[in-house]
Order: sequence, then structure tokens, then C-alpha cells
Amino acid sequence: MRNICIVLGIVLSLILQTKVSIFGIAPEPMVIAAYYVGINATARKGMLVGSLMGVIEDSAVGGMIGPNLLGKGLVGFFSSSLFGGVFRWTPLLGMLVVFSLTIMDGFIVFLSQTFYETPPAPWSKVILTIIIQGLVNAAIGGFIKPKNAE
Repeated sequence: MRNICIVLGIVLSLILQTKVSIFGIAPEPMVIAAYYVGINATARKGMLVGSLMGVIEDSAVGGMIGPNLLGKGLVGFFSSSLFGGVFRWTPLLGMLVVFSLTIMDGFIVFLSQTFYETPPAPWSKVILTIIIQGLVNAAIGGFIKPKNAE
């Protein structure tokens, strides 16, 4: 049952990403989904599910397959290794981590598209878009906590 809920959440994230916009900028809920799977699973599973979500997103958007695969895979990997040993989850730390992972994912996707295809947008618009996506995701990230958090 839990796996079905996760799959439905991923599909809902993809639909929200294509239909909703804030100030003309589409949010990045797939990063939230990869973060959720990553903090509640092992590094291998987080990276695998994040990469799978990236392939689905690349396929849905069209163009080159790979930028979102790499970005979401790294989000799943890094989020799974954060709250295990040194860091203890707090809402503020969750927000900072989601903001940072969204920024990382956005730049990975943009740089991959810039190097291997035509640049999708000018730098100034990309930086503004990534920061707004990070702020929107950070607001949600404070509510998503690992299953082993107190």
C-alpha cells in the first residue's frame, strides 16, 4: 500500500509540475518526491528512485534524456545520506536541505542542457527561476521528515 501511495505521489508531482505555475514559474515537486524517497530509504534506493523519476520527467518533457536523471538521482542519493549520522532532522534543516537540493538540481539540469543542447534560457532568468523553485520547495520541505526522526 505504501508503494502505491509513493507512485501516486510521483505521478501527482509530475502533473502538478506541468499544470501549476507561480509568477509564471513552474514549481519543482519532483525534487520533493526524490527527497522524500531519499530520506526514508537507503542511498541506493534513493538514487535509483530519483533517477527513475528523472527519466520519467525527461521523457515527458521531451528532448535529451539525462539531465533530470542525473539531477534527481543526486537528490535521492544526497538526501538519503544526510540525516543518518551527524545531522538530526529539524524543520529548519529540512527547509535548508530541500532548498539546497533544488538549487543543485536546477543547475545540473540547466548546465547539462547548455552543454549538450541549445541553452534553454538566459542566465538571469534561470537563476531567478531556480531560486523561486527552491523557495517554494523549502516551504514544503519543513514538513517532510524522515521516518526515524523523533
